[in-house]
Amino acid sequence: MPAVLLTAQDVAAALQLSPRQVWRMAASGTIPPPIRLGRATRWRAADVALFTELDGDMAAYTHVRNFGRRASRGRSSSS
Repeated sequence: MPAVLLTAQDVAAALQLSPRQVWRMAASGTIPPPIRLGRATRWRAADVALFTELDGDMAAYTHVRNFGRRASRGRSSSS
């Protein structure tokens, strides 16, 4: 299934920001990074959704993207 991609305007609407603020935050690394497709710049909808689910916490977003969700979310660690 192809990934849903968002424009800066779409991300701005999702985060309740201006498109200019989205570009500033992307440049400073305080929102998930966009991807480049030729000359177009887009954000993965799943990344933006995860970021908003984590209340805009970039450290938590990075952790989940790198290591996955914590085992306490619906998974049992006992054998």
